[in-house]
Amino acid sequence: MESDKYREKFVQQLEEYAKSSTAIQKILNDQELSQNDILELESMLNKTEYHINVINLRKAFGRPTASFEQLIKVAL
Repeated sequence: MESDKYREKFVQQLEEYAKSSTAIQKILNDQELSQNDILELESMLNKTEYHINVINLRKAFGRPTASFEQLIKVAL
């Protein structure tokens, strides 16, 4: 899938999850995530049909060293 389409799908999925995910809310409020929060996010996003993960997101956003949290902030 092209990076632009992948990025678009990620943002759409993330916006939907942001409505109910405390982990995403923590990121948006610059709060520290627990290991459980990170695992929850990775699991939630990897279950989508696009298999969203940090490696694919780094490629799609052109940020090869960005953390998972940074990519979520950029997307939202």
